[in-house]
Amino acid sequence: MPSDAFTVTDEPTESMRVCLGGQITRSQLRDAMGLLAYMMSNPI
Repeated sequence: MPSDAFTVTDEPTESMRVCLGGQITRSQLRDAMGLLAYMMSNPI
């Protein structure tokens, strides 16, 4: 989805958007967010 859909101002910033929808457990969400945090702090 284009970044324009996530803003009400003129120019959207380049950002990462995370969808938290779907049926997962808290444990799965915790693990996935931990992985995301690790990946963001250790870029390729």
